[in-house]
Amino acid sequence: MTVGAHLPDIRSAAAAWVVRMHDPDASDEEFVAFDRWLDASPDHRRSYDEALATWLDLGQVTAVQPAASLPRRTARPARDPASRRRAPVGWMGLAGLAASAALVVAIWPLGSRTPQAVIYATQKGERRSVVLADGSHMDLNAATRVSVQLGPKARRVVLEDGEVAFDVTHDASRPFTVATRAGRITDLGTEFNIRQRGDAFSVTVRRGVVEVQPRGALAGRVRLTPGQRFEHRTGDDAAQVRTISADDDFSWRTGRLVLRHQSLAVLVEDLNFYFPKPIRIADPKLVHQTVSGVLVLDNEDATLRRLALLAPLKVVPQDGDLLLKPAGTDR
Repeated sequence: MTVGAHLPDIRSAAAAWVVRMHDPDASDEEFVAFDRWLDASPDHRRSYDEALATWLDLGQVTAVQPAASLPRRTARPARDPASRRRAPVGWMGLAGLAASAALVVAIWPLGSRTPQAVIYATQKGERRSVVLADGSHMDLNAATRVSVQLGPKARRVVLEDGEVAFDVTHDASRPFTVATRAGRITDLGTEFNIRQRGDAFSVTVRRGVVEVQPRGALAGRVRLTPGQRFEHRTGDDAAQVRTISADDDFSWRTGRLVLRHQSLAVLVEDLNFYFPKPIRIADPKLVHQTVSGVLVLDNEDATLRRLALLAPLKVVPQDGDLLLKPAGTDR
């Protein structure tokens, strides 16, 4: 018997399912019932998306649905907590554009104790791997700074600038969110890469599902699945979702860049985060040059020699800088 059978309002049923599916004591029978309810109608899935969005937006509060609105359960022997099945949020529909007003919750304060934020940072040319207390992994690219708060009801990361690859340990009772200048990313047990360099912002998913909620004029939420990348630049009126080879965006973790028709201007901007000597494009003819190939990031001179094999250019040292000029020029 499903929750929906006892509630005339689909949105109220969706709210009840959100709470029940995040309870570690939910039974296998309830998971089956939820699957059937979700598939019974597109309205069910849409209402569940909206209710889940509201639940995620609550952050560090506990959602409690009145017992009268939940299905009656028969007593069963206690199970070992390690054997409990987690809520299948990773494959469920994600939040819609509007929050559900039907989600009834009781909000219990967490008390005055606030989890301490921990700062992780890398310098130019440095990479760092971090294992968080919840088992999640973060790989920080060069010139990156993040702060992490792991609370009892929520896990929050703020990416100030740089690039981070996340492999998140799923915990339905503690949402994992990443805030950037360009927007907020909500994870549902996923491996994903976030890049915030100046005005450029992107999110790439390699495993699982994430939700991107851009700031400013780009209102709404965007769901990303494996092999998709969300791209936006501050000041643009639109964003893009591309289908890509996700491994390309994670290649920096192994000290290389996979380039597929990459703009030389963007590539040079990226290389300047890795190496000490500033690299500049000295000729406007090269600004729109594209580069394809694999570039190993071992040392600056060797990397630029390889770059000159991938594009028609040469490297000229000048006043401590490394200038890129078209190949064949005299100076």
